[in-house]
Amino acid sequence: MRSSTSSPARSLSGPREALSEGHFDTAASLLREALNDDPGSDEAQIMLARALVFEEPREAAALSDEAGDPADATLRQTKESVQTVARLLTLSGEDGPAGGGPALPEGPPHDYLRALDALSRKDFDAALEHFITVVREHRDYDDDGARKACVALFTLLGSEHAATQKHRPVFDRALY
Repeated sequence: MRSSTSSPARSLSGPREALSEGHFDTAASLLREALNDDPGSDEAQIMLARALVFEEPREAAALSDEAGDPADATLRQTKESVQTVARLLTLSGEDGPAGGGPALPEGPPHDYLRALDALSRKDFDAALEHFITVVREHRDYDDDGARKACVALFTLLGSEHAATQKHRPVFDRALY
């Protein structure tokens, strides 16, 4: 059985801080060390998936899939967010449908494609702007995919990220 928290010998506060500040490379390095010390830590594995998702979406998805189902709601939401963003990045990247990745549903709205392109370039501001347009105009497309994408990005970027602060209020208004 995997542990859902880190071993007492290895605190995850350093990687948590690095993630919250957007230092994904630093967090990934610290989390790999933590997993060497405690390979059964689901929390460290999900945090590593979060650190890697924008650069290595397939590896992040695999790490997330391997982790158990966390009891902690925040950790569970992070895991779901990693899976959502990893899926979207494989749709929009070189290893998308032609490379064996999942295919988009038929007839994607133009803004959905623009959002995927922006996400692949890590232009979170533009990605959120286009996803929010899809939420307003084509909410049901890709099984509510644009709404899920926004929630995932807000979760992974954190509440202090400039793109979250700019787009979260607009997103909330678009839902109603």
